[in-house]
Amino acid sequence: MARRTRLDHRRHILLAQAAPTELADTTCHQVVTQAGERLLSAAQASGHVRPDVQIDELLTLVTAISASPDPASRSRMLAVVVAGLGNTPSIASS
Repeated sequence: MARRTRLDHRRHILLAQAAPTELADTTCHQVVTQAGERLLSAAQASGHVRPDVQIDELLTLVTAISASPDPASRSRMLAVVVAGLGNTPSIASS
């Protein structure tokens, strides 16, 4: 079982590292990217997300975080990323 989890984790990492153009032909990728762009633009316009963040970067981060087999690790990585996306990047200690 542990071997399968490691293989699944590696597969997710490879998907996260794939260039966006490699995935651009898939309808699902287009839909997620377009929806994400709208949400990201709104968050940037409201000042909640740094203006230099790109949707492809954000999708890669989300994919990589979700690939972690450990729920505690996923939570910690998400907290670090969310803190870094803000206009005043600082990671609050918990």
